[in-house]
Amino acid sequence: MSRSLKKGPFADPSLLKKIEQLKGQSKNQSSVLGHVVQQSFQVLLVLRLLFTMVASTFRYISKMIWLVTNSESLFQLVLSVDMLVVMIRRQESKE
Repeated sequence: MSRSLKKGPFADPSLLKKIEQLKGQSKNQSSVLGHVVQQSFQVLLVLRLLFTMVASTFRYISKMIWLVTNSESLFQLVLSVDMLVVMIRRQESKE
């Protein structure tokens, strides 16, 4: 036999209490899960930023090391070219 529309659906109060408890548990679980996901995302962002900073610092340091190690040979090359120019000018002035 069906229940009348005026009275509305029937639910035992003990069942309603259990449903409310389950809703509360699922909210707690989802909020904990959401918090864990948010923290994990923040950690990933920090790691990405850290990796980017380390990579750019490495590129900068490697360029500086290359300049320092090659600057002496570059300086010697410039000196030798200057010396050649001076020698050529002397030769031209003698002729």
